[in-house]
Formats: sequence, C-alpha cells, structure tokens
Amino acid sequence: MKRLNRKKVLFLCILFVVMAGVLVWYDLPIKRTATAELYCDDPKVSGLSAELDLCISRSLFSPSAIHGTIHIGDRDYVVWGRQEYDFASNIQRKIKGEIDIPVFINADNFGKGTDLLLRDLLYIHSIQFGDDYKIENVSLSMTSDDYGMWNSRAVIS
Repeated sequence: MKRLNRKKVLFLCILFVVMAGVLVWYDLPIKRTATAELYCDDPKVSGLSAELDLCISRSLFSPSAIHGTIHIGDRDYVVWGRQEYDFASNIQRKIKGEIDIPVFINADNFGKGTDLLLRDLLYIHSIQFGDDYKIENVSLSMTSDDYGMWNSRAVIS
C-alpha cells in the first residue's frame, strides 16, 4: 500500500475545508427589505405602503423559501403556513428554480379564531430578485375587512 505524500494530504484537507465553507455560506439566510405601494379596489381609499422584511433560506435539496414579516400600516403579517412536498418534488422544484412562498397572516389575529385569521391574509403571488437577491418586483394581494382587496405590482425601493 502506497503512502500518500504530505502535499496530497494537505491539498485534500484544504479542498475539504473550502467545500465545507461554501456549503455553510450557501445555507446562511439572506435578509432583504423593500417597500411597495398597495392599491385598493375601492377608488375612494388612498394607497398604503407595505414594508417587506424578508429572509430567503436556501438549501441544497429543496427550493429556496421565504420567511419574514410584512408591515402594512399598524399591522404585521407573519408566515402562517406553507405547502409541504416530498423529496422528489423538492428536487424537481429546486431544478426549476421555484421559491416556496407562504401565506402571511395578521399576527394580531392569532388565538382569535380561524374565521378572523382567514379574513385578513396576505399573498405574495410572485417575487423577482435581481443581483444578490435584491427584491426588484413583487406582486401581492391582501384581503382586509377594512377596504376589501388590495394589490401591488411594483417595488419602490
């Protein structure tokens, strides 16, 4: 049995450390913020500003997932639920570049009944990222007993 020389062992150790560092870096969540204008279906109501404080979690074996909070007026919308997929579906979705986007719910409504929770939801229909995961465009809608359906299509900052 041949002995590995020191240069080969040192090279393999350095390669292992670099690969482990890249994997750890890839799994670190990415935090991004943006502001979007919301417009209501009721033309008598002026627009609202939505502040997106999101975190994108990446993984090797499943699609990126969005977490975080969306602030609208005096309300905070937090992640409520997301679709669960099996391993094969996760790999297919990862290859396609899909992102898991959950439903957001008004945090003040927790513990007050399912009916109240379902009357004040926020959906992100699509989100586009630019370089370094900068939020460039977002399409979202919000149901609210206050004014009805709210929509947004562009990001301000």
